[in-house]
Amino acid sequence: MKESNYLCMVVAYYLSKFNEKAYEELGLGNRTESHKAIGKILGVNENTVKNMRDEFDPLHDNPRSGWHQRPLRPSRQMIVEQYQDLDEEKLRSLVIEILERKIPY
Repeated sequence: MKESNYLCMVVAYYLSKFNEKAYEELGLGNRTESHKAIGKILGVNENTVKNMRDEFDPLHDNPRSGWHQRPLRPSRQMIVEQYQDLDEEKLRSLVIEILERKIPY
């Protein structure tokens, strides 16, 4: 898996799990602006950020239904297993490190 896709999944998981708080804490603007900024930083399409977030949505208590019609792909399930026990603050710190390019794959 490409590094950018893995890192994007971690960020997308955070956005899905903590929804409005996540967007607010990252301070990158509204959802569209955030997806665009994250995509630019990670070298992925902004729609990839949104689509990856949507894949995690059925797992979390947020107003989006996401990709509820299909099971999680193995790579997404791996992200859930790795990060599901992190609280908002810890996961946010990891995401900020990713976005500041301080964390290797």
